[in-house]
Amino acid sequence: MKTIIKATLAACIILLSGCSGDTATAPAPVPVQLSQSAVSLEAGQTVEINISKGTPPFTVSVSDPSVASATISGNKVTITCISAGTAIIRVTGSDKEVASISVTVAAKADATPRFELPGGSIIKNTDAAYLFYSDKGNLFSSTKYKLGYSSRDGKIYYFVEWNRNDGTGVGTKSGASLRTQTGTVTLYSLDVLKYEGGVIWVTYKQTASSSEGRIVQKL
Repeated sequence: MKTIIKATLAACIILLSGCSGDTATAPAPVPVQLSQSAVSLEAGQTVEINISKGTPPFTVSVSDPSVASATISGNKVTITCISAGTAIIRVTGSDKEVASISVTVAAKADATPRFELPGGSIIKNTDAAYLFYSDKGNLFSSTKYKLGYSSRDGKIYYFVEWNRNDGTGVGTKSGASLRTQTGTVTLYSLDVLKYEGGVIWVTYKQTASSSEGRIVQKL
């Protein structure tokens, strides 16, 4: 009897030891990595973000569908901005690893040509009392970029200008000045917010504490 029990135990040990080597180890989760973790766009704009790492297939969710929508095709996330606001887009791999994209959407920039003067008055290009100018370096024998208007008799005029070599790209411009019929003064700041389709959006301040002027014009 003892011999039979010993033989049975030995067989069980051999069986168990043989099975232990066949146990599969689950692969470790792979963190999802994206080419961008934050985007800032205008309503109506879209952007593609690459998924550089993770376990496919991927799924996507949006915290506020009224602000943005998102779709996935292969390893690309396409985000479409809908309205002003903020949202979080989450990309999840099949192993439940998650990466997030912070989305900030601004209202579509108003492209109506106009001068919003620091004092609060607005002069539109449709105002028949004025002539409007966009100059890339000819007026007043100056090579600066200039945006401005004048009365029809030319006795009153108002131009902001900046160094031509700064270009029209987004950012703060050097050599910013305000030119009027009473003379030319240096501006505290002049920034191009956007240049698209030949239309430029500019903000400027005469002093650090003065209110801001805004211009939208074709250049």
